[in-house]
Amino acid sequence: KGHGIPESMCQRVRDVARRFFGLPDEEKLKIKLSSSTGF
Repeated sequence: KGHGIPESMCQRVRDVARRFFGLPDEEKLKIKLSSSTGF
């Protein structure tokens, strides 16, 4: 709270994170990681 991000967006992020971390390791490892910091 107090950060200005709508609760609906926070809930969507949590839902996607749960789905991702619920995947088998083989599926998670298919996702290419970047060394970029995103800034």
